[in-house]
Amino acid sequence: MPVNDGAKIYYANTVVNDNTDKAELLALFLKRDAFVDSRFPNLSEAMRYYKKDEKGLIEVCNIVEEYAKEYAKSYAEEQTKEQVINIAISLLSSNVPDEIISKATHLSIEEIEELRNR
Repeated sequence: MPVNDGAKIYYANTVVNDNTDKAELLALFLKRDAFVDSRFPNLSEAMRYYKKDEKGLIEVCNIVEEYAKEYAKSYAEEQTKEQVINIAISLLSSNVPDEIISKATHLSIEEIEELRNR
């Protein structure tokens, strides 16, 4: 599910370790526990905050919970729309008039015509 928060997404290969600072930095993101690395103090502090500090843990939990709620809502809406479309297609195949399909599914007449022309 896309997250439309304006953030840019970058993909990085964490398998390659050529002993550069970039490779070492990427390897740190794979660690599950908080760490201290003097080369990357800001990251070390952020990881400590989000993994060890009670406020940080609560913040992460709230973010994950909100994301899960948004995902569940979006998924439910998608599934509901898919079910409505399947019902409409079934009704179309039984030659039910468009007006009745529209009332039963809350699809517009235009949407029903699009389904018929698929």
